[in-house]
Amino acid sequence: MSVNQTTQAHPHTEEHDHHAHSAAQERFLTLRNVFVTIAAALFLAAFLPESVIGHSAHLMRAIAYFCGALAYGSEVLVLNNVFHQKMPMKEMYMPYIFFFLYILMGFHYLHH
Repeated sequence: MSVNQTTQAHPHTEEHDHHAHSAAQERFLTLRNVFVTIAAALFLAAFLPESVIGHSAHLMRAIAYFCGALAYGSEVLVLNNVFHQKMPMKEMYMPYIFFFLYILMGFHYLHH
């Protein structure tokens, strides 16, 4: 059997498996996308004039940052297969840092 025939007979090769996700990873991908969508909508809405949104721009930004933190937390869970796979720190550095920064920014906007 040639390599091409083997690939066609067994489509789940290593090349295809790196995109396969567990059921838990799929749930966290969905949650990540929901949190990112909410965060983006709130960040954009915070740009609306005060006559439209009143004095809620800071609260909207705070909630947006908290949703962003939840999105980064979900991303961490996806990347490390819900803590079942150890990932190199150079791959996890950005979501870890932004997770904590977004929490800090959320609290910052709550106090303004």
